[in-house]
Order: sequence, then C-alpha cells, then structure tokens
Amino acid sequence: MDKKEFIKELEQYLCDLPKDERTRSLDFYSEMIDDRVEDGESEEDAVAGLGSPRSVAEGIMENTAGNISRRSKISPWMIVLAVMASPIWLPILVSAAAVALSLFVSIWSVILSFAAAALGIAAGAVGGAAVSVAMFVTQPFMDAVFILGCSIMLAGIAIFAVYAAERLIVLSAKGTALLFKWSVSAAGAAGRRKV
Repeated sequence: MDKKEFIKELEQYLCDLPKDERTRSLDFYSEMIDDRVEDGESEEDAVAGLGSPRSVAEGIMENTAGNISRRSKISPWMIVLAVMASPIWLPILVSAAAVALSLFVSIWSVILSFAAAALGIAAGAVGGAAVSVAMFVTQPFMDAVFILGCSIMLAGIAIFAVYAAERLIVLSAKGTALLFKWSVSAAGAAGRRKV
C-alpha cells in the first residue's frame, strides 16, 4: 500500500471526527510517512510500519475521544456553586433580559409611531385636497386655494416622511435580524464551550 492509498483509507475511517481534527491527523501521518521516506525507507515499508489504516484510525479516535471527554467534564463543585449562587445571578440575568427587551420594544414603538405619523400626514394631505375641491364650490375662492396649498405642502412632507419611515423600518428589521442571528450564535458558542 502506498502513501496515497493509506491516507485515503485513513480519511474514510476518520469521517466521524470534526474536520479540523481529521485534517490535523491526516497531515501528521502524511508527514510521518514523508520523514520515513527521507530517512531511506521505501514508501511501502514506511506505510507498513505504521500499521493498518483501521488500527491507526482506532488509536486516533480513542485519543480524540479522551481529549473531548476530559475537556467537557464539569466539576460537581461548579454545579453546586452555580445552584447556590442562583439567588444572586438569576434575578440579575432576568433583569438584564427585561431591560434589553424593553429597549428593543421602545425603539420599535418609536419607529412605528413615526410611521403612523407619516401615514397621518399623508391622509391629511388627501383629506385636505378633497375638502378644498368641495370648498371651491361652497366657500370663497381664496379659502379653497389656501386649503389646497396646505394640502400640497402636506403631500410634500408626507412623501419625505413615508420614505423615511419605510427606510427606518427596513433598517430596523435588518438590525433585528442581525441581533437575532448574533444572539443565536452566541448562545450556540456558549453551549459548545460547555460541551
């Protein structure tokens, strides 16, 4: 068996390992074979000296499983300490979450209030234009022109206000999505550190 066949077969046996662990192990054994070849052994003898790919993979898996289990072991004293300190850290955690949620809701309520005001200005412009048309028939001409002018001014303000409200809502939605993704990834990273 040559080096290429050995590494390929070893990679198949190590498919359950995380990619970085698998790559590290494959690189290690590839360099080991290269070193033996540089020392004068043939490639087949160097590969045969390592043993079968299955036995090498079993050794790697045992070593990796031992490292993972040692890293993930939590001391019973840490669990006792966490439970005993929960009257302190749990209310603080709940309070921090409540403050964060209230800030989030406050920001969204201001944005939605601005959007409602923009729509109200637009409705006022449409209503003023309708009233001014009726006033041309029933009221003095100058009063109708004044109301029509105010309606046109409100329409201009409404165009900018509705556009600004739409941009604020889109940006806030993107920010909310990013915040959600960050919180999920942070929670996932915290969970992976504990394991």
